Amino acid sequence: MKERFTEEEAHAILNLAVEQAASSGKITRQQLESIAGEIGIATEDLARAEHEWSAMQALEADRLAYRADRRRGFYSHLAGYGLSAGFLFTLNAIVSPDYWWAVFPLLAWGLGLSFHGLCALRESGGEYDRGFALWRARRQLKLRG
Repeated sequence: MKERFTEEEAHAILNLAVEQAASSGKITRQQLESIAGEIGIATEDLARAEHEWSAMQALEADRLAYRADRRRGFYSHLAGYGLSAGFLFTLNAIVSPDYWWAVFPLLAWGLGLSFHGLCALRESGGEYDRGFALWRARRQLKLRG
């Protein structure tokens, strides 16, 4: 067995050990503090890391909720388009079956729908990040009061 490890090796070994310990059940706070203490991590550093991890988890949960919200809005728009298309084609067939005018508003609406879909399904980029920040700020305001 090796006597010395690089930082990367130590990190990989400890991650594997923690994963194996966690697979048998949850690691308690006391066990986590004990592990950290044994490898020289101060309690304050562990608390800061836990706080940072918790913030990252909350951010990721918000990102997932934002993506779901955007997709839900797009699918609602898509459903409205489908229902309206059916209505317009039926109306067109009844009123003026010789001239298919219903195609024109549906093409224009379909173009807007396609842009909505591109935006709703995108999960990165500047516009996405700005939208997420705005959505998150509004959500936090709603939760507060």
